[in-house]
Amino acid sequence: VNSLPRVQQQMVAPPFMPEHEQVASTGPKIVEVLLTIEEEKMVLDDEGTEVWALTYNGSVPGPMIVVHEGDYVEVTLRNLATNAMEHNVDFHAATGALGGGALTKVQPGEQAVLRWKAIKPGVFVYHCAPGDVMIPYHVVHGMNGAVMVLPRDGLKDPAGNPFTYDRAYFIGEQDY
Repeated sequence: VNSLPRVQQQMVAPPFMPEHEQVASTGPKIVEVLLTIEEEKMVLDDEGTEVWALTYNGSVPGPMIVVHEGDYVEVTLRNLATNAMEHNVDFHAATGALGGGALTKVQPGEQAVLRWKAIKPGVFVYHCAPGDVMIPYHVVHGMNGAVMVLPRDGLKDPAGNPFTYDRAYFIGEQDY
């Protein structure tokens, strides 16, 4: 695995998605992702309604990660020293160790690195899952996002023909 090429994926706030290839032009690679946890007040509307948001990279939902089947996702999860709570990340696209949740618990000022292999295509949620009643608290306060694992040969229509897109967006429903 360590001999695979590495690429850094630049995270962008939803509804946008990071730059990515629709069809993999090379073999598997390690896709490096930085998720920074930010606890902050967010204004929800023009009337100034505020919510205490727990975010990945300052957005609710968190940014979309896009890889191809067979790629490795290497996530650095950084919990800012100015934050007050323990956090982690549980990837439903990863297998074992609660999707990485058991391996990525970080206190304020700490970071963890997790690498997992994208083994099947689809769109999967990720979210903070520190344990017990704190799981829904973190999720409904914004700590969730998605991973899109594309087939190596790209998307196909129902007849098996290549399907391409000019733009892609994603929307995450929130409980605000």
